[in-house]
Amino acid sequence: MTEFEVIQAATIRGAELLSWEEMLGSLSGGKLADLVIVDGNPLVQIKAIGQVVLVIQHGRIAYDRLKRKHSSFTGTSLELTSSWMRSSK
Repeated sequence: MTEFEVIQAATIRGAELLSWEEMLGSLSGGKLADLVIVDGNPLVQIKAIGQVVLVIQHGRIAYDRLKRKHSSFTGTSLELTSSWMRSSK
């Protein structure tokens, strides 16, 4: 299994298995998404998944390694575009 396939198995393929792909599993407008931002490219080396820098849950920063603490951020929504995820379609 390639790094890309591992990431898909944990995201879009799991959502498809549960018939939830219209709600989650990929980054797209109107979908639910918790994000894990890592230091490195997990498509090159899957171990980068363990180098968590930032976690966004329910639209709020839940963990920020740079601040080394949990945050009570209450800002507006965050929009991300990821070309490698779009290329999976």
